[in-house]
Amino acid sequence: GKALKLLQQQDSVLWRRSELVITTKIFFGTHPENLSFAPTDMTFGVNEMGLTRKHLFEGMRASLQRMQLDYVDIVYAHRPDALTSVEQIVRSFHDIIEKGYAFHWGTSMWKPVQIVEAYYIAKMNNLHAPVIEQPCYSMFTRDVVENEYLDVFKAPYNVGCTIWNVLDRGILSGKYNRGLPRDARLSGKNRLGAFVGHSKYVTRDKIEKVERLMPIANELNVSMVELAIGWCLKNPNVTVCILGASKMHQLEQAMGSIQTANKLDKYQMERIEKILNNKPKRKELDRPW
Repeated sequence: GKALKLLQQQDSVLWRRSELVITTKIFFGTHPENLSFAPTDMTFGVNEMGLTRKHLFEGMRASLQRMQLDYVDIVYAHRPDALTSVEQIVRSFHDIIEKGYAFHWGTSMWKPVQIVEAYYIAKMNNLHAPVIEQPCYSMFTRDVVENEYLDVFKAPYNVGCTIWNVLDRGILSGKYNRGLPRDARLSGKNRLGAFVGHSKYVTRDKIEKVERLMPIANELNVSMVELAIGWCLKNPNVTVCILGASKMHQLEQAMGSIQTANKLDKYQMERIEKILNNKPKRKELDRPW
């Protein structure tokens, strides 16, 4: 909220609210900074996580208050909730939209069958259906976006796709090639690295592939970051790419990925595919009979 107001003071036309798409997400509660945030050390109260109607409305109001906004454009169900019925979740997000707190709602890390269930519950009850999904996607994490979600990207669902973890916790930036940087997310000191086991997530196979990809980045006169993100942007089903930049130069590199995507022709994509050697295989029922 403060950042947006400062930007609007500098240029009220460029940063006008009508041209910004702002999102928020609800599932986990807010978490004190002085706690470890490890997967086995969650300290949320029983009503402070999940997708219950109570938590969705309280979380939505709290998020708007923190951002100093009247509404967001999209609110995500940040994870599926096995303890709350899909119908209640759909009705709650519908009511959030009807209240004017958000214009649309989406999902994150939901199974295709859960998205389809939510869609038809909404359609049968004249409610707002989810319009976008937020999955992991990178050169090293491909199956969900390139295989499992293909049906929900099509009619009648036409779900958009906001991808995250495009650098695979930073591995695809190349910064782990020569060891473990002290300030890296997987260094053992970052709370978010706890979810994947810190340094155990960095495998020799991934490092070797990054090293083999770097000559292609050099030929295109781009960084490894730009190559990795640009490759993701080549997927026509990708709508939005979330950037996890914490430093200015990281953001500048990431923005160069748009031009990198334009540079990647069929020849370069085939070279990359050969190095990755992890293209998802079609499932038994996906093949034409």
